[in-house]
Amino acid sequence: MSVHIPSHGGSHSASPWTPLRAAIGTFAAAVVVFGLGFQFVSAVVFIAAGGLALGAGAGVLGAVRALKSSLSRDAMPPPLASFAAIFLIVGVTFGGLGTLRFVTLPGTPPRVAGVVPNPFASQPPTTATPAPATTPAATPTAADTPTPTSSPGPSSSPTAAPRTVTALPYHADWSKGLAGWAVTSNWQLVDGVLTNDGKAGDNKISATAPLDLTSTRDYVVEGDFDLVRYGDYNSGSFGFVVRSSDDLTGYRVGHCSNGGFSGCDYNTYVAGIWEAGRGNGLVHAEFKPPPQSWHHYKVEVKATTITFTVADLGVNLTTTDNAYLTGTEVGLWARGCQVSVKNFTVSAAP
Repeated sequence: MSVHIPSHGGSHSASPWTPLRAAIGTFAAAVVVFGLGFQFVSAVVFIAAGGLALGAGAGVLGAVRALKSSLSRDAMPPPLASFAAIFLIVGVTFGGLGTLRFVTLPGTPPRVAGVVPNPFASQPPTTATPAPATTPAATPTAADTPTPTSSPGPSSSPTAAPRTVTALPYHADWSKGLAGWAVTSNWQLVDGVLTNDGKAGDNKISATAPLDLTSTRDYVVEGDFDLVRYGDYNSGSFGFVVRSSDDLTGYRVGHCSNGGFSGCDYNTYVAGIWEAGRGNGLVHAEFKPPPQSWHHYKVEVKATTITFTVADLGVNLTTTDNAYLTGTEVGLWARGCQVSVKNFTVSAAP
């Protein structure tokens, strides 16, 4: 006798929608997670981020249950399926909004090319504001030309002074003032003698004669110098500047002690000829002028030859150089030592 025992719950076949439901749930969960991540990163809508978290959880739960039902052939209880479906819809909605916002929100990646300027790209020229037009000044007459003052200020270069083409020979007359000389504040007149206080810190031309030597190539410059005292550590230099057009051209001819020139090293005393701008030494010889005594210095520039003599002290230097064959200015320099000058003259070379 056979006994038939019926199954307890009966047989349930898997729903044909179960695999599709699992795929939709998985895709929706991915969308939700992506949107959730963006919402958190951007920190724009905090409440939406919370809703995304709930929706993502529900979507993942629904996808897992659907997948489990597909594998075990156990149908999902209708109440739980409805609950998961509701939260799945909410999650997909917020996730979709987050994704859409990521794609379309202005200012988010990818950025439009050219928003950030390229530091290596050439920049367009800046348009400068045009300066207001000025009426050109009338050409001054001789009566309108101001007389240069004897104290032009603390500049290391002499204040520009009008220079005229003067027939040689020229003799500086300082008995009544500077007579057109352009000097720095380190130079002062004392009873017709041009004196330097020794406080200048460079080797630039600092006292310029009121001569325009544009058309005069060859000439002789002479003057009496008194070295009153050196500066610190017996350092200083002074002499003539010839064939100069600015602070960086021409020649310096005179004396230096520890002046930083070529051939004028520490604790050496020399007479020499140097390029005015770079200070390159062209020729030098040992020379230590006695302090507080007057001596006659003379330099001649003729074609490419430069000659420097101090006859009573045995100085006689000659060199050849092609760098500066012309120049508009002639004058003096003094750096780091007190010096006095008188009887300054310029004459045509023989």
